[in-house]
Amino acid sequence: FRAAAVVLAAASALLVWAECTMWTFQVAHLADLSPFSAAVRAATSSTGLHLAVMVPLGYMCFCAYYSLFRLGMFNFYSLVPRHTDSFSLLVNAALTCRYSAPLSLNFLMMVNPSVRETGRRTTFTHKMAQNVPVAAQHFNAVFPAILSIYCAAIAFNFFDKIMASCAGVFRFGGDPSKYKFESDEKDIDRDMHTADGRRIVEHERAALQEGGRGGVAGGR
Repeated sequence: FRAAAVVLAAASALLVWAECTMWTFQVAHLADLSPFSAAVRAATSSTGLHLAVMVPLGYMCFCAYYSLFRLGMFNFYSLVPRHTDSFSLLVNAALTCRYSAPLSLNFLMMVNPSVRETGRRTTFTHKMAQNVPVAAQHFNAVFPAILSIYCAAIAFNFFDKIMASCAGVFRFGGDPSKYKFESDEKDIDRDMHTADGRRIVEHERAALQEGGRGGVAGGR
């Protein structure tokens, strides 16, 4: 797990670096500092090119879709393993399709200089990227630089400090330090599906220990 954590941390750092330096060549026409663009430029075969595109783009999709599915529209359309209803599946599938094109366009903007130099133009670039207005292209290149500020705020627990400060100013009661954002593990514990499942399991375990039959919780 430690090795995987190091690899994912390095991938996240490279992704943030590529997003934050996109404006240097898209707007200011300076040096290309994107590591993904360098990987595409260094690819000498079709296999290397596929890996240079598939690995970073796949990681971007994983991060975006993981957050999207974890959000679950505030548990209205959440995904429950083997028990998700058809409407929730369709809603999440529609959101997945909606995010695929913007993610691909964002990745193309990160590797745009290498694509121009090597002449590896794609149909997606011709149909979508070239039809985006110049002002929108500049905004899409500059706005991701704010990602560095957001990542720094998370790393230094800036939001927790703001929450504690607001609690102290408005005097919500109790210790101001207790007002903070909790981790994903606490989110899983608070999830209503997990809580209902644990309650059912506890009822079934208690019924079996008392010598009763199974299915007691489901029949109540």
